[in-house]
Amino acid sequence: MEDIGKLPWVSDVVNDCRSFIQFIKNHHMPNAMFLDYFSNGASLLKLAATRFATNVIMLDRAWSLESYLKRMVVSDRWRSWAYDAQRPLATTTTTEAARLTILDYHFWDGVHDIVFMMEKIFVLLRQVDSHKDFVDRIFWEPWECQDALKNLHRCPDLKSTIITPTACDELFLLFRHRWNY
Repeated sequence: MEDIGKLPWVSDVVNDCRSFIQFIKNHHMPNAMFLDYFSNGASLLKLAATRFATNVIMLDRAWSLESYLKRMVVSDRWRSWAYDAQRPLATTTTTEAARLTILDYHFWDGVHDIVFMMEKIFVLLRQVDSHKDFVDRIFWEPWECQDALKNLHRCPDLKSTIITPTACDELFLLFRHRWNY
């Protein structure tokens, strides 16, 4: 997962998501606004810097809260806070960048596709890491995961164009390298 996270087309989406989540979590008003008025108490997850799996979990949570985030950044409460004349220009610039990212449907399509792509690998790693006896399943799962990654660009559930045949080849090679390592 860490190697996949270093691919430019994955890291761009992860960094954009990380940026707006850090912005919301680090500023009292947007965080309180999101929790109190828009998300029904569901919180965005800040990631831990040590593992890529936390990035997938962060993307998945952001994906599940997408509609709440969009409602927040188009609300009157957001506009009155974001465009207050007394706020510093640097904060206004980052506020606008967060708003534009949240409203960008191409960004959300990329989030969906990365979460969709990582789901099979994530399940495999959780099975391998568990204390349950899955030897019969673990034997076949890597082969199925490998095939799924190689042919991912043909999947009708994808929403964006970031997963191309070339990207699938990269994923396949990374998976094979790590599995054989």
